[in-house]
Amino acid sequence: MSNRTMCRRPVVLLLAALAAVTACNGDNAFPLTPATPVPDLETALTRAIQNEYRIEKMYLRVLSDFGAVEPFEGILFGGQRHSDALADLFTARDLAVPSSVWTTDNVPSYNSVAAACAGALAAEQDDIAMYDDLLRLDLPEDVLLVLGDNRASSRDQRVPELEACS
Repeated sequence: MSNRTMCRRPVVLLLAALAAVTACNGDNAFPLTPATPVPDLETALTRAIQNEYRIEKMYLRVLSDFGAVEPFEGILFGGQRHSDALADLFTARDLAVPSSVWTTDNVPSYNSVAAACAGALAAEQDDIAMYDDLLRLDLPEDVLLVLGDNRASSRDQRVPELEACS
């Protein structure tokens, strides 16, 4: 080993030690959180599942008011798949699956099926916008996959059906 290499080694070690000391917080512990805030996963999942519950209750209200009318009867099952997929994410993380804050009594009622279609279309568009917001967050891959699938289903299946009946 050359004299020049031996002289660099203590400088490198000194710089590494200095970097370690300056990276510590006031308690002399390395920071456990990254510099950019990570969203609260449970909050994001709760937002998504409550929105799906709201839409399900809207569809149930329409069915209660008008009987077995399309597209509500057909797309209600898809909505329940959305909330079931989100519930699975809670369960996989040993988190309690939230109960719905929505009932058929605290969602809108409509005077006609056409008005219900227009209201449901607006709700689905809000749902897609919510998923757009959540998909921008730094979330685990399995969560992003479910959120993306739910968004695509709303955009590609529910919205066209509701547009056709509005």
